[in-house]
Amino acid sequence: PVTIGRYWNAGFVYRLNSRSSLSLNYNNAYIEGADSLAIHAFNRKRDLHFQSNIDDIALRYEYQFFKKFSVRKKQLLTPYVILGIGALHHNPIAIFNDKEVELQPLGTEGQFIEGGQYPKPYKLYQLSIPTGIGVETRLSNAFALRLEIVNHWTFFDYLDDISTVYADSTRLSKTPNGELAVELANNFEKGYPADGAGRGNKNNNDTYMTVGFSLVYRVANGKQKGVYRDW
Repeated sequence: PVTIGRYWNAGFVYRLNSRSSLSLNYNNAYIEGADSLAIHAFNRKRDLHFQSNIDDIALRYEYQFFKKFSVRKKQLLTPYVILGIGALHHNPIAIFNDKEVELQPLGTEGQFIEGGQYPKPYKLYQLSIPTGIGVETRLSNAFALRLEIVNHWTFFDYLDDISTVYADSTRLSKTPNGELAVELANNFEKGYPADGAGRGNKNNNDTYMTVGFSLVYRVANGKQKGVYRDW
């Protein structure tokens, strides 16, 4: 599905030297997607949708292309690159009869069918690899402003509950949440697709991207109040 969203973040940055930093970041993101907004005809006919909250915490290494700001020398901008490792929690949801329904427990692609070549239930906790670029400008000795574009790579394909193929509808209906699983696995107008028909593309893992501003506050160091060393 075509996906949009919003997010906010918070974290700590530790300067290793004039060009390198470590940061611990927490992201809370909301994403939603709908095939009705897609360009390709297949996606529009599939007409599935989802929404999800993502909680992502990551340890990141940041490398600045120039030496960090100096309190003795004005420097407008310093760009940097980001590489890290994190863990995220997600929980895709669909709206059915004006109610929110969690999709993972349904096994919409046959995850709870016994036997066959269907996938196993996916985990709601996953690893993530944030990579990105940013630029920072010093506002004062204590404050700086950042703009970051970060792509969060994952090792799975179920942020939207869609990855492989349609399961046999008769067998799917006999799983613990079968009737609801059949309803939310398919929305084609001309009936349920055949067992094994393509529903997603398992060869491409899901990612999500965040773009936003951050305000950085730097705690003074030194014995005298308000004394700062170089950024």
